[in-house]
Amino acid sequence: MKYAKIILLTFLGWIVPGQAATTLTGQAFDTASIGLSSGVALSSGVVNMGFYSVAPTRSVLEAYTSATDFLNNFTSIISGPVGIDSYLSLFSVTKEVLTGDASFDAKQIYLIIGNGSTVSSSTQLGVFTDSGWITQANPSGPTPLAQSFEISVVSGLGILFGSYAAGGGEYPLDGVVNEYRLQAVIPEPNTFALVSVFGLAALFKRRGKV
Repeated sequence: MKYAKIILLTFLGWIVPGQAATTLTGQAFDTASIGLSSGVALSSGVVNMGFYSVAPTRSVLEAYTSATDFLNNFTSIISGPVGIDSYLSLFSVTKEVLTGDASFDAKQIYLIIGNGSTVSSSTQLGVFTDSGWITQANPSGPTPLAQSFEISVVSGLGILFGSYAAGGGEYPLDGVVNEYRLQAVIPEPNTFALVSVFGLAALFKRRGKV
């Protein structure tokens, strides 16, 4: 009876194999670095890897007046810190995805990088993608292909918010590397106008008392 159970379990394991998994990794490792808009290396920050339900354009992103706006229509796969192994401006985030999970099939991957502890708290952001950053559609097999989204391949229209400086960064082990720079998120002009009006009013009030 004992051996019969073993044979039955082996048979069931053969016809109902365990679900395979693949990994999605977003990174800036040894071929590129991340910097602030000024060109100073990003000492700490956050990276969020995911996809948009509506593909953003540079004009749309530049019209946003708060960092939270950049998360509109965005689904996060995984987030993590910028700064790995005590090295500034580098990151690596990895998500394990079961092959039966269709929510990640054929998605255009984007990296949102900020200088805050979260995207929403950042004052500078970068949004990057590449035409080749598309997840597998219906991945199958016992060992589906792992995918890596390395920021060093991003160029041109893939820089949706931020900028690129060839040879503008420095990696501790390899010396000078290309740098992807963040861009300031500009608050709504009305905010500055209100601050200015109230500031002037207070100044005139103080002068009137003198």
